[in-house]
Amino acid sequence: MTCQLQLNPQARFSLEKVGKERIPILIMDDLFLSPQPLLSYAKKYQEHFLSATDYYPGRKLTVDRTIFGDVLGKLTPILKHKLELDDDLKAEHAELAVTTTLPEKLKPIQMLPHFDSIGGKTFAFVYYCVDNSFGGTRFYRHLGTEFESMTSKRLPYYAPVIKQQAMTAKLHLSPQYNHQDNALFEVTSEVPFQQNRAIMYPSNCFHSGVISKLVAWQNDPLACRLTFNLLFKAVTSENASLK
Repeated sequence: MTCQLQLNPQARFSLEKVGKERIPILIMDDLFLSPQPLLSYAKKYQEHFLSATDYYPGRKLTVDRTIFGDVLGKLTPILKHKLELDDDLKAEHAELAVTTTLPEKLKPIQMLPHFDSIGGKTFAFVYYCVDNSFGGTRFYRHLGTEFESMTSKRLPYYAPVIKQQAMTAKLHLSPQYNHQDNALFEVTSEVPFQQNRAIMYPSNCFHSGVISKLVAWQNDPLACRLTFNLLFKAVTSENASLK
């Protein structure tokens, strides 16, 4: 088995635009010829998965970019076309992640749908590595503001509203993963977990993993909800090469 990812020429791409803001979500099925290079990498370096420092509820492992081979060179033009972008895409922040934090250990901010960045110039790429027994990803609308994504102009209004709502809801008294409608957010769309499926979406939209099955960390990433995550930035063509 090759140690590098290989793009599947029969991969299937579909673009959905969800919610009132028409958030673009690109779904890619059977994306690679095999997920095995990522599974082997995760298993080989399982001792190096470290507790996340960015509120992600679990552990992360930085991925050596040699595993990509030429797959990104082939994939990024397809992503640009499918997402209907004028700018080129540059990939960075490659990592494997496992969701392992027990519900009672969650901080209130980890119990809410979130956004990864502000503005619409970055895109999250999430690849589902393991079998289909885990939950996928849901996208949300904040009921207090009707926001489905975050911008620098929206943040000063949203931040105090969500802080007050979280305090009123007393989230800390009943810690749990949120992945459904509640008094603060409503679901606009869901993409189920499926091995060898990837999704890509603007990183400023409200989203959350569907943690329907949780496996505590026992030094075996393949037993957990394992995803391969990339961040893509929209850039002008002369700056688009992967460094």
